[in-house]
Amino acid sequence: MPLKADQIEALFPNPVLTPIVGEPTHEGLRLLQKEINKNLSAIPSNLGCGTKGLLWLSTSITVYATISLVTFTPLANPRSTPSITNLAACGSAMAMATLHAKHELAVKLYEEYMAADRLSVKLITTAVEDIFIASLANEFTGYAGVTTKELLKHLNDEYSDIDDAQLSANLVTIGAPYDPNTPIETLWTQISDAVAFAEAGHSKFSSEQILNAAVTAVSASG
Repeated sequence: MPLKADQIEALFPNPVLTPIVGEPTHEGLRLLQKEINKNLSAIPSNLGCGTKGLLWLSTSITVYATISLVTFTPLANPRSTPSITNLAACGSAMAMATLHAKHELAVKLYEEYMAADRLSVKLITTAVEDIFIASLANEFTGYAGVTTKELLKHLNDEYSDIDDAQLSANLVTIGAPYDPNTPIETLWTQISDAVAFAEAGHSKFSSEQILNAAVTAVSASG
């Protein structure tokens, strides 16, 4: 069954994020990202591939694709009641009861999805000094309409201090030889970390580059 906000929060391995004192740096943001990722991964969910929790909420489409072979479809608000069109299509009381049951489950899943996002936003806005994220806040609603993805993207876009030399080194890292004596997940982590690093440095890898890097890493392992 979908979890309520307090149940979600209880699952977080990082109920308090490591504070970033002063202007954020890439190292501080990288740690914050990892802590948020671990929190969202800890939430049991059948969405996406069914093994990554709600990690989608804190990662880009490109990074998520290196972690899961199954595309994650963001949940849409099902509203408080089934649509009139769907209700009109019900040919019996049983069909209508089934529709209401499915809709009730959809509502609870959406509430869980949104609660996880709101809790993550709260943790980030507590860990980062307001002056560095205030441009995202609304005068009347604060950060209520801001998502975890939007906060993390803003911080990386504005404060990731990654230079050209580091980006060049990252090109080598992503295709570094894979050690076949280690779990294959080691390679996926190597690739996903390099992809996230490139995005933070405003130098995204293309899908072709990511695939080629994986092939190179495996081929070089012998």
